[in-house]
Amino acid sequence: MTALSQNPSEAMGQDNAGGRPSSIQVFACPVSAKSKYLRLLSAGSQGRYHFEAGPAALLDRSARWPDHSLLHIHWEEFLFKGCANVAEAEMAVEHFSRKIKAYRATGRRLLVTIHNRYPHVIPFRVCFLNARAFLLREADAIIVHNEASAVAIREMFGVAVENIHKVPHPSSVGIYERDADVLAQLEQGPDPELLIFGRIRRQKGIARALTVLTSGFLASQGLTLNILGQGEDASSLQIEFADRRDVLWKLGHVPDLDALQHIRRATCCILAYEQFLTSGVAHLILSAGGIYVAPRESQHLELLPAINHRFLFRPDDDNDFKRAVREVRALSHDDRRACCMANYRRAQQLAPSNIGHRLANIYEALLQTTLRTH
Repeated sequence: MTALSQNPSEAMGQDNAGGRPSSIQVFACPVSAKSKYLRLLSAGSQGRYHFEAGPAALLDRSARWPDHSLLHIHWEEFLFKGCANVAEAEMAVEHFSRKIKAYRATGRRLLVTIHNRYPHVIPFRVCFLNARAFLLREADAIIVHNEASAVAIREMFGVAVENIHKVPHPSSVGIYERDADVLAQLEQGPDPELLIFGRIRRQKGIARALTVLTSGFLASQGLTLNILGQGEDASSLQIEFADRRDVLWKLGHVPDLDALQHIRRATCCILAYEQFLTSGVAHLILSAGGIYVAPRESQHLELLPAINHRFLFRPDDDNDFKRAVREVRALSHDDRRACCMANYRRAQQLAPSNIGHRLANIYEALLQTTLRTH
């Protein structure tokens, strides 16, 4: 098992002055210890919880569960790793369901976070949906990042409203940079470039962005387009748009600290996502004090401060897409600074410590119900 906490050796079950466990052990099984999302949550725990990532074998009936512990599942597609066909996927779901029921029979609490409507790659869609439906029925608490996610699971699975808890995705404020350094850099003007970065996947709308934001349009705005990142579709997209001499491809891993610098230097980032519930990239952009252009979806309206809603375009309107880019490009220095500051202030509200506080409250409430009934 790999500890994800800042201080994984903290004792569990020792009451502090407030009468609650000093640190709740949360099994985030089987999420990788490399998960950036869980590292942000760990950074914001303030000692109230810590994560452990381990193999799915933790769910075996013989496993001994610590007294002050919970099970929190993310990203259900791990179930189908190694499945060669539908029959094997169905068996995996059945086996997993038995494990969860055995765990629940101990009186322990289960949480599930919904990060997406569907995984990026989903070879066994029906099996995946069956697994998710089962988990949502079993869960004591379902965590979503925004109202769009809550609506999606209510519509798709008939989840009871009282089981849903909205805990926004954390920003990375305070993780890589000091506030003073960010604010000083926001005084500088941007470079004349648009930026697409992160995992390079077709469902992120990259091909559409390249098609709408033509060489002629970019030239009329005095802009170039940079694409940074890596992913399964990077090479094919680069080949498809090989004639775009105004597009600079930098394919490979981009550390988050470097990404923050690129975000601030860019006129704006382009997030032309076609299907999503939550965007970690959007939160990273706000954490840098950057600006992004994206479809006018409720997720962005909820995340962004009102001053920056004008940079959202009607999803199927190419002309409105261009209009949003033109508006960012035309900002005066003072107007741009106000927009950037508004995004950064929003990211500060979503700092890991604030989100960790909300998550810890849920964990502690569930743990108290466990202790009262056993």
